Amino acid sequence: MKAVPEKAGKVRKGGKMKCLFVSMPPSYDYEKEESKQYRALRNEYFKVYTIIRTNKTLKNVDSHKLHYIDNLHSLNYALLSFISIAKKEGAATKYFAPNGKNWLKELSRELAAFRPNIVYLGCSHSTSYKDSLKAIRKIRETRKNTRIVAGGQYLTGLRKPIKGALVAKGDGFLPFYWTLVSEEPFSFKIITASDVPEKIKNAFFDKYEDFPYLDLDSFNLPIMPVGRIYFQLGCLNRAVGHKPWLEGYVAGKSCLNLTFSVQTRLEDFLRCRDLFERFAKIGLVEVHFGIESSSQPIIDRFGGKLEASHVLKALEIAKKSRVNVLGHFLIGLPGETKESMEKDTALIEKLMGKGLLDFPEFRYVAYFPGTPFYSQAEKFGIRLTEKNPAKIVPEFEKPSFGLLTISKKEMVRLLHKRYRKTISALKAEIKRKGFKARKEGALEKTLF
Repeated sequence: MKAVPEKAGKVRKGGKMKCLFVSMPPSYDYEKEESKQYRALRNEYFKVYTIIRTNKTLKNVDSHKLHYIDNLHSLNYALLSFISIAKKEGAATKYFAPNGKNWLKELSRELAAFRPNIVYLGCSHSTSYKDSLKAIRKIRETRKNTRIVAGGQYLTGLRKPIKGALVAKGDGFLPFYWTLVSEEPFSFKIITASDVPEKIKNAFFDKYEDFPYLDLDSFNLPIMPVGRIYFQLGCLNRAVGHKPWLEGYVAGKSCLNLTFSVQTRLEDFLRCRDLFERFAKIGLVEVHFGIESSSQPIIDRFGGKLEASHVLKALEIAKKSRVNVLGHFLIGLPGETKESMEKDTALIEKLMGKGLLDFPEFRYVAYFPGTPFYSQAEKFGIRLTEKNPAKIVPEFEKPSFGLLTISKKEMVRLLHKRYRKTISALKAEIKRKGFKARKEGALEKTLF
């Protein structure tokens, strides 16, 4: 998509290139989108949820701080991979993960102190889009000639450019590299790998066909109690390159009191059971599974490879290794009905009752522009009622879409019911085990 070129001339003006990599925080400003009843449910849910997680999993974290640390302990490994490449290109780099309610002020201070030529914004949280617009405006106010490049899974569906920034869509390595090495203004406002000139592609693959391990020792990273690894088959060595961690992994021994969590597909977990058993010996405390739905027809229609019957097996394996389990459930998949939602709620109760599921999380499906379900919505029985990406937020009380098989009103009613039942189950565990909210205080430092 052609647009007005950047106002800045060459971004490299004789000095060393300075690149600031910003992992955009999740936004918790939902109040305008929620009823008082739903807000009360969410607040109660987070209250009991944080008590349990800070007693079972994140034992070094205060309940008061858990709500806002997610952007810090979920390291953005895509941005860290980009940093590895930028360093090899001779750039000065910094990784920055602003957090909490004052994140915009933190960003302003970072811009003034580091004075970057290029800022890369990574939108890896479902609520990052709205705040990324605020970040772009702030950068433009204070650093008018700085190139801004935004990317991440929650910008993939954008059809229209973002004013003041370049957007990298799809496989981000090639667009990132192009924006890094090119000194000239860009006439593209949305960049995909197919837009990258052949000369730039060839140079990238000549240098980086085998992506390097991440050298986390050399990064200026925040020190937090837990680092999360997003694991898919074949990606482990690209995602984790901290040498002591790898040595511990190979030896099957814990190192530096590191604790970490893993987010993975159930099918990958089952294929790599021995890998996760080794993980459990060196600091794995929690695994995040995308369970999504207990209905096999719905899973099949959505294009999932999971067999519903494998859920119980995977959870049993994880619990045998004494690893806590967080299960993600989606609401509003194509073909969703009142009966399927009721069935999922019953499954959550059953798994929690058996001690196989520690923390359930649920949210709506996000049907973003550019996805097959968006372009073929009618075929899948989806009514697209919201086209503004800033308002397609899975955590909102009301879905940003409609389905032919269930009304919006019924989805909201059953979402409330699911929260109530989950809160009841979590409270029962708190009472049974005598868990208490942790007092606010200094975080103990471990590897991250």
